[in-house]
Amino acid sequence: MVPMSEQPRKYSSQSVSSTTSKYDTVSEGVSQDDTDDSFHDCSDNQSQNDDALRKRLSIQLGKALRCGVDMDEQFYGSAYVDAWLLTFTQGKGGIQFDAIFNKLIAGIEVEGRIDPKDEKNMNKIVKTLSILKNETIRLKNKNRIKRLQQCCVTLDTQDTYVCRVVNTALREEDQSKLRTVGPFCYLLFNYISYHENHHSSISYRFRQLSQLFESEMTTLYRGDFISDELFEEYQKSIDQSTIYFKWRSFISTSTSEQVARQYGDHNILYELQLDHHSAEDQCIKLTSLTQFSEEKEILLRPGVRFRIIKIESHVCEFRHKIKIEILPSYISSLYRAPF
Repeated sequence: MVPMSEQPRKYSSQSVSSTTSKYDTVSEGVSQDDTDDSFHDCSDNQSQNDDALRKRLSIQLGKALRCGVDMDEQFYGSAYVDAWLLTFTQGKGGIQFDAIFNKLIAGIEVEGRIDPKDEKNMNKIVKTLSILKNETIRLKNKNRIKRLQQCCVTLDTQDTYVCRVVNTALREEDQSKLRTVGPFCYLLFNYISYHENHHSSISYRFRQLSQLFESEMTTLYRGDFISDELFEEYQKSIDQSTIYFKWRSFISTSTSEQVARQYGDHNILYELQLDHHSAEDQCIKLTSLTQFSEEKEILLRPGVRFRIIKIESHVCEFRHKIKIEILPSYISSLYRAPF
């Protein structure tokens, strides 16, 4: 455990762009030089993909919310997504492809016109989505929505304004953006949570029962820049089994520690431990949905809860390594119950 006197080491003005606050330098998640002026097709080279990955792994995660053991019971992951869904369906449930597609397109167009530099990407995104709509017109509603969800996952990995705008709105719980980014958030969130679509099947239940005493641990890495106040909260929570934290945005992580270290201005490195079986409704491997199979990226959904296990000091690297445990979701815990 790191002594309370040891705080995250500050960066010099040469390391982080100058600003009035030492923690405001990365509040937008990307530098002012990020123009997002190219939409990547399959013919793009690896350097362009590396740049997109750099931006995703450099987005500020925001202040992790401290929560108790029952926090996940009220909102399955994201209160922001729940708020949009309730508004969109008027509490009646059930979503039709055409209805959510039109809202998705409208939101992408509104956000894409805010900055003239984003309009080129916006037009290409709308064209891609329109092609998908025409290609899936003969499919059942649920299959069309699944294809739309998959497209949103792919769009989230592209070097456009979408990832930045969506995660900023989630992180800040910006209600003014609920109408424009809500459809995208819902589609991406639902694909991560239900991409296997087998939670109610007998075979899934049997497999879960057989795994009650098994685990398949996965280690992920993610850099971040946190405040002294949050670091102190982390320190105080070590060995406190009832103190959890949760992130509000989508979180890009890497299975490679080296990759996580090399991107962004960070003062800490998260080492995330999660049980693959109990966390499968909280994360997704992006390999199959991107054009670069070598990219070892795992995307976590909003509302993932974690507990601080250990903090290691790495002064020579200008950061601390914070080891955390990703907790099973409330829904996942129900499905893992033996009776």
